[in-house]
Amino acid sequence: MDVKKVKRTMKVGPKKDKTLYGLQWVNYGNVGSEALLQEVEAATTLSDSDADLLVKEFARVVIGYVANGHNVDLGVLGTLSPKISAKAVDSEKDCTAQTISSIGVLYRSRQELADDAKAMSITMLSSSSSSATDGGDEGNDNGNDNGGGNNGDGGDLVG
Repeated sequence: MDVKKVKRTMKVGPKKDKTLYGLQWVNYGNVGSEALLQEVEAATTLSDSDADLLVKEFARVVIGYVANGHNVDLGVLGTLSPKISAKAVDSEKDCTAQTISSIGVLYRSRQELADDAKAMSITMLSSSSSSATDGGDEGNDNGNDNGGGNNGDGGDLVG
């Protein structure tokens, strides 16, 4: 995995207006389902349409189980579980579905996957090489698909 240095000026908190430096993974773009299906097709005897059907049906079944309250073991990938966040209330009669603030899916990776991720080799890119190869996410470290990170303050690439 390639990383680059970023500079952030903090906007809130005790370090407000202070410039800090950190690392951000370099996002080389998203890998779409078609590319994944092509790799599955190349590694198996499945045709592209068979691989596509298999993945879609697998997803449909997994979603169905999670939606019905099951933990779903995805083997080497990990486990999916239903998740809710709800406001605590003072009385049992006030504890209703209206207290639910969000519903989602929790993903927990397998320990082997987490260990493999920790063992990834890291390549520090210089500012000149990373700006040419970072997929245009320079300054984006808000944790979304375009840049990784976990800080919404943005950042500029520094050498």
